[in-house]
Amino acid sequence: MVDFSVVPAALRANVKLLQQASENWQRAYSELNNRQLAEDALGLLAKMAGVPSAYNAALHDVADKIRRGSEMLAAAADALGAVAAEYERKDEEYAKKFGYIGDGMPDRPPTPTTPSGPAPDLPEASWQSGRSSTGIVEALSAPPPGHQSG
Repeated sequence: MVDFSVVPAALRANVKLLQQASENWQRAYSELNNRQLAEDALGLLAKMAGVPSAYNAALHDVADKIRRGSEMLAAAADALGAVAAEYERKDEEYAKKFGYIGDGMPDRPPTPTTPSGPAPDLPEASWQSGRSSTGIVEALSAPPPGHQSG
């Protein structure tokens, strides 16, 4: 069975990325918006051929599209932020409903019990102790084979 879980923190990270992209596009718009050519900037022949006018029209079109893109990115960030807030609200609501938030919230899962009493102590899981059961961390932090420091 496929699990479709939503992680509000991941949504929030994407909100930040969208906001940064929107800000970058807004800066690009600000830079381009003030770069029009004067009619005589390229000389008489270019002026007679309409080059500055064509350039300014194209520049205006591109700058306008960048401005609209910035607005769309900002709107997407706002919408995604609202989605993240809704999921956070629902998560909190469910946590309260099932007793995971409030005075009765344990700082760790309850001790499992058996019909004859408490379950026997189990070895600490490697992820709890910071040890890697597969040696991945050790393998990544070790120097490559044949490497000589110095």
